[in-house]
Amino acid sequence: LADVLVGADTEKIRQFRHNELPTYGVGKDRSKQYWRAVIDALLGKRILVVDDPARPVPGLTDAAWRILRGQEQFQMLEYQEKKTKSESRSRLETSKSRDFKDEPFSELLFQELRELRAEIARQGNIPPYIIFSDRSLHDMARQFPRTEDEFLSINGVGRHKSETYGSRFRAIVVDFCNRHPEEVGKYSAGVPPQSSAPSRPVSAQDPTQIETYRLLQQGLSPAEIARTRNLKLGTILAHMEKLLEVGFEIAMDSYFTPDRLETIRTWFESTSTDGLWRLGPAVEASQGGMDYDEAKLARLVLMQKTK
Repeated sequence: LADVLVGADTEKIRQFRHNELPTYGVGKDRSKQYWRAVIDALLGKRILVVDDPARPVPGLTDAAWRILRGQEQFQMLEYQEKKTKSESRSRLETSKSRDFKDEPFSELLFQELRELRAEIARQGNIPPYIIFSDRSLHDMARQFPRTEDEFLSINGVGRHKSETYGSRFRAIVVDFCNRHPEEVGKYSAGVPPQSSAPSRPVSAQDPTQIETYRLLQQGLSPAEIARTRNLKLGTILAHMEKLLEVGFEIAMDSYFTPDRLETIRTWFESTSTDGLWRLGPAVEASQGGMDYDEAKLARLVLMQKTK
């Protein structure tokens, strides 16, 4: 299918006269790898299905017809062509810088908020994204929330996080506004209404994280991805942590049954003395009922639900 779209000249295409199809070569402006990624995403979302493994030709589902009729939309992670390590590193640094400048915000306040987040993360021995994502800090540095209601309007802030961390972050904002009134006037004027969280950030990530996300979008579990990529499960979970930290959304409801998730939540809450969920104490509280990898994955699921 990808060969037809890019207009490849192969023996099989000539044999079945696919080069005479009206769609032959319509996608030649993109690479074959790009179209394979699109097809993988369509299969992963069951917009296309392969009913006969012996004849792996994708078929259209009802969802596909709704998309073709314009009744629904299809979205997938923006495909990144493979680059050399130096090119990827340069592109990552450039895009990160560019993305935040797309929406004006106070870089001074953003850095102070990141320092506070890092301090809380070190104290609790937890990943920074569990506290707030960069996207949340970015919005704080645009909207300068000084009251609880204003803070709750920030992207990624719910009642639990507001109660746990809100007072410390609002204190930073209030102090900053007193010290830098010019920043408030410069960036808070004309702030557009709060929008819903994006399904993905526009910044490019490390290619290995993007590959993990692509496989997650196809419906593979973290353990299946680890086996497929010949990586440790802990590495895949670390990829997921980073993706969540910068704003990617990952569907994780199927990883645990409700009863199992509630049991694990109990272990975390029974060992939390300051609102922070630490892996070590929770694993010990389970008395062999879960290992560190399961605890880490469950914490991702539970924190995303809270978020």
